[in-house]
Amino acid sequence: MPAGLMINNSTPDSLQNKLSFDSLIPSLFLLSFAFYSLSGFDTALVDDASVLMFVGQGLAQGLVPYQDSFIIKGPLSSFLVAFGIKIGEWSGMPEIQSARLMFSLFASFSATSVYVLGRDMFRCRWVGLLSFLTLLSFFAYLHYISAGPRAKIPIVLFESLCLLNILHRRWFWVGLFSSLALLTWQPTGLFCIAGLIFAFFSEQDRKKGLKSVVKLLFGSFLPILLFLSYFFLKDALKSFLDGFLLIHVS
Repeated sequence: MPAGLMINNSTPDSLQNKLSFDSLIPSLFLLSFAFYSLSGFDTALVDDASVLMFVGQGLAQGLVPYQDSFIIKGPLSSFLVAFGIKIGEWSGMPEIQSARLMFSLFASFSATSVYVLGRDMFRCRWVGLLSFLTLLSFFAYLHYISAGPRAKIPIVLFESLCLLNILHRRWFWVGLFSSLALLTWQPTGLFCIAGLIFAFFSEQDRKKGLKSVVKLLFGSFLPILLFLSYFFLKDALKSFLDGFLLIHVS
């Protein structure tokens, strides 16, 4: 097997040095973006994608999700749609195409992060490439990109980055990315729970385990605090809590 695609796993330091720069990463990102763009962004807008697009359009015009337009999923994907629409306004692209372009970039980052996850987990770039190609082979995922926007696109990125940071025991980032996944779609809050379990039991010293848990909770709380502050300032905190949480447990 070519040496350039194998990683010496004799020590953690040598692994970290090997992974400090991987020339495949920018190439794989560009390749995945080109691949995901082949289907274009002109597919008809239906079901969940139309709801998300409607809420994102309202947000771009100054409306507040949950209060002025009702959704039952997390708010983050709506903000991504609104950001894509704003880019379209600046560049002259139609709103649907600019929003789908934004989500195709997230899909490309997702494919690249899946490569890094497979590479680091098995310390072999061949496995990373296989992981990358496996994600590219999922037709449903490709369809979500061309017929989106769909919340599942950024979720794949946040979940893969969460797993990658669990692997490297970077608990603050585990908390941050699991929280972003939660704010995109509520069931992915399971990643927060799984991260807490890994953080506590990955250390034999219980004091270190508790420190890891604190780091994870701190990382989780930051995005949540940001959104709570936004809805509080918009006088829509109750509407947010009702639509995001209470309606699902009542």
